Amino acid sequence: MSRKQKKEEEEDLTELEIASRSWGGFKGHFTRVVKSAIKSLDFAPHVPGSLLVINNLKEHMESVQKAFTRADSSLSVCALLDDPDVQGDYDGKAEELHARRDNIIAQLMDQIDELIAKAEDRKNTAALEAAAAAPLHGQGAGPGPGPTVRPNAELKPPTLTRDFTPVEFRSWSEKFRAYHSSSRMELGKVRDQQAYLRACLDSYLDSRLARKLEDDTPIFGRDSCIAILQTEWEVRYPILERRLEFWRTKQATGQWFTDWATALHRMGDEAELDNMTINQMYIMRYIVGTNDIKLREKFLAEIDPSLEDLQRIAGAYEVAAVSMKAVAPHQHQAQAHAMQTGQQGGRDKPRGQSGISREDKMAEMRRKDLCFRCAKRKHENKSECPAINGSCNKCQKKGHYSPACLAGYEAKGYRQRVRDDDRQKEKYKKTTSQTKTNQVTATTNAILVGTLTGENAATPRMMVQAKATSGTPFDFPALPDTGATRTIIDADVARTYGIRPKKIKAELVTTASGQSMKCLGSAVMTITFVNRTIHVNALIVEGIRAGFIICWRDLIRLGVLHDTFPQPIPQQAEVMAVDDKKPPSPPPSPSSPDARGAPCGPSTGAIPKKKRRQDSEHDRDGTRQNDNTADTIDSLVAEFADV
Repeated sequence: MSRKQKKEEEEDLTELEIASRSWGGFKGHFTRVVKSAIKSLDFAPHVPGSLLVINNLKEHMESVQKAFTRADSSLSVCALLDDPDVQGDYDGKAEELHARRDNIIAQLMDQIDELIAKAEDRKNTAALEAAAAAPLHGQGAGPGPGPTVRPNAELKPPTLTRDFTPVEFRSWSEKFRAYHSSSRMELGKVRDQQAYLRACLDSYLDSRLARKLEDDTPIFGRDSCIAILQTEWEVRYPILERRLEFWRTKQATGQWFTDWATALHRMGDEAELDNMTINQMYIMRYIVGTNDIKLREKFLAEIDPSLEDLQRIAGAYEVAAVSMKAVAPHQHQAQAHAMQTGQQGGRDKPRGQSGISREDKMAEMRRKDLCFRCAKRKHENKSECPAINGSCNKCQKKGHYSPACLAGYEAKGYRQRVRDDDRQKEKYKKTTSQTKTNQVTATTNAILVGTLTGENAATPRMMVQAKATSGTPFDFPALPDTGATRTIIDADVARTYGIRPKKIKAELVTTASGQSMKCLGSAVMTITFVNRTIHVNALIVEGIRAGFIICWRDLIRLGVLHDTFPQPIPQQAEVMAVDDKKPPSPPPSPSSPDARGAPCGPSTGAIPKKKRRQDSEHDRDGTRQNDNTADTIDSLVAEFADV
């Protein structure tokens, strides 16, 4: 077979087949090295006291150790890959391999000692002893108890951190056991074995282990190093929590069923389901099945509870609820509804929602400036986040940790968003407060006057109807502000009513104190007040407490301010304004002075409304009448004397 064909054949092999062939090859090489060492042993007695023979035997010892290390490592790899030829009898094959290695090395060491003992010349004897005392490569110094530890770097497990799940910790323990066995660490000192273990731990776990570590603490078994680490995971992940996680887990959206089933079986192993009793199953059903959040919290507050403990807690909880009914009868209905729904205040949650939504969770993380993968402080570079290569304890997916997982939160549906919008609208419509009985609230059809407290009365609000270009009309109590040069809408109000700002050039928005505010853009709006409708280009600004501010120009267009603002209102307009407020006077009797042509004064109510509107519009066009008050009144009286 050519080299090219052999290379193509190797590419078609699986990893398991490659490992199996390697095990066979290394095992055969070890057998050949052992046979070669036996031949040297047969030849050595015929050349007693020869330094060359002793060095030859030492070289055979080194060759045996190298061949054994490769064969043992290959055997461990096959066991990890579940090789059917090795899996069933791994311990037997490993013990046979170790026994052959120990047997041949012991024979070589005995032969070297025998050669030194047969030396006749002191000089030759001293040289031979010095040669025997020289350390071998990978062996102990002189005829010690056995070879020193040579760790197998290929099987070294990754660094163990406290972020590992119980499933991952168990897998790591198995890998370290294979690493420990293949490197024959049990032949070394206990302190050296501890050092190899601590080299595979992060700084936190290393410090935790060092506090409880003794010089003679073994690696495996009871009261061992692995047992100490196991207690750390039992504290961080109690058995009750692991079982709860097993009962709660569901297949995530987009996750393959086989992946979820594999993760479920791993979680079941960690939950120790095979050790669960009937009472423990009922305990899990009690905790998972109840809808009362307060009662569930009381259940979870117990450490390793029994079935009787949960029944006792539930009984005391219900007795307390009955006692509350007797103490406060008027609260019984709300309390009973809260017990049924498991919610405070007796309000039902929207169907399909379980507490906080995904949008609320992400908004909270964004507000706290947290990373969306690990739920810790944001990183300057996204690639620095440790959760990119990590996995979640909740959904078992990679790319994030459980504190940032959204699997337990449901997205808001259309109906829920509509409900939230309605509640937000109602929130903005609440413009008055009735917490104090001595406060007065005055309202009209279009003007809302806030809580009146004498001279500190709040600025009256205008109930306007606003509508965006592509939106639905909504009512809002706007604040008339003669100091504002542009009509402004708060960003939260805009989002609530679906107003989308259009990006504009940098628009500087400042308060009366000179503090700048962030402008998101502008929006064309239609504002209706009483019987007037205008179009405005409003600015959308962050942080406007009033919610909706109408500037002085738009107030003039709406008829709230006179067009001469800030100048005084013309006296003719004052007369008309007084006329509008007074009720119409009864027609004068024939005998009255007014009927005989006497001056009626400025308070007459007989001027037709149509004429007054024409005059008012005429004034706004700029063609004003004589500002002389007396002439104006006389002319009006003369013109309408026959009415």
